[in-house]
Amino acid sequence: MFCYRYYRPLSTVLFALTFLFASSVSAQTTTSVRSFGLQTCSAYTETLLGKRDRNAAILYSQWLAGFLTGRNVTSGKMDLFPIRDPLGEWVRLIALICNMNKDKRLFEVAEGTLTKLKQYHIKAKDPAVDIKYNGGKSKITVYKSFLRKSQSFLRSQGYSVRPDGSWGSRTEKAFSKFKKDKKLSGPSIPDAFFIMALISDD
Repeated sequence: MFCYRYYRPLSTVLFALTFLFASSVSAQTTTSVRSFGLQTCSAYTETLLGKRDRNAAILYSQWLAGFLTGRNVTSGKMDLFPIRDPLGEWVRLIALICNMNKDKRLFEVAEGTLTKLKQYHIKAKDPAVDIKYNGGKSKITVYKSFLRKSQSFLRSQGYSVRPDGSWGSRTEKAFSKFKKDKKLSGPSIPDAFFIMALISDD
């Protein structure tokens, strides 16, 4: 059992995770990250928020990316995580949950999170939707079924949005208002901070 309900956004450190993940293509061996899943969440969050150890953060990101890839291969699903790109959102989500479950091991939280996301697992041929933000300078790619379910969730919470799986100004405004009302970090998009709120509401 993991705690999902009470959390505070973790400063701008989590926004750096996307950069760290992009940098993790540097020459690191598989064996160098193999044991990272056995580390406690307290060690993980201390690396990110306390020591600010960039090299260790990259290795943790590599392990989480490899874990997700492996689970995708063995699950028979196209994708177990509803955000296709950037994969740094997966790393960020685990950091958020780990911050509330510091006694758990990283692999336990990663596995538990995928279980919690079961209704958002992606099947074959689910089209991707590109969402541009930050004045068109940034982009996140999510799956259409996830966007539609996110819109349905927002609508159930009283926000004016049509659950059609398409991105537009009306959907963006709904995300913006929801994040403002819930005091969530990040832009008006379905990112890790939004997913955290989504699974916390289950």
